[in-house]
Amino acid sequence: EVKTEKRPNLVDRQASTVEYLPGMLHSNCPKGLLPKFSSWSLVKLGPAKSYNFHTGLDQQGFIPGTNYLMPWDIVIRTRAEDDGDLDTNSWPAPNKAVPGKRSAVVMGRGRRRDDIARAFVGFEYEDSRGRRFMCSGPDKVMKVMGSGPKESALKALNSDMPLYILSSSQGRGLKPHYAQLMRLFVVV
Repeated sequence: EVKTEKRPNLVDRQASTVEYLPGMLHSNCPKGLLPKFSSWSLVKLGPAKSYNFHTGLDQQGFIPGTNYLMPWDIVIRTRAEDDGDLDTNSWPAPNKAVPGKRSAVVMGRGRRRDDIARAFVGFEYEDSRGRRFMCSGPDKVMKVMGSGPKESALKALNSDMPLYILSSSQGRGLKPHYAQLMRLFVVV
């Protein structure tokens, strides 16, 4: 009787600590391989009240007026008794209503079926000279004067933000300076 030994396939494979991916994770990577260099990291976890919408981020290196996060209003729908037939495939996208349902129905005592949570999002770029700035869309540097940004984060969130853009302050030289997407800020 010949016994055949079952070989583990890619699905059964455990995360390797010897073999690494040369670049970032993508959808065609072999399962179980980790990237050699981490493509992201969590820098700070803390209360949302540590961000002030009117003054922006309190960090050094930002070009004046570019240290603000964009507001993003997220509709949070509470489940009522008559909505028991909804499943995860029928959930609306942020800021979209459920098809065939009335949104924001008042349920007595001022309570609403739909509530809105405000989040703040920022795409931070940094050039080779250490100048930092936020962008509100592809190739659009956010410049805020006054009491915080008026532009919603929806445009930036629905766009493919580039990894590299021309720096907002070129200086005197003819050689262009590029800025790299360095951090994504999310405050909820």
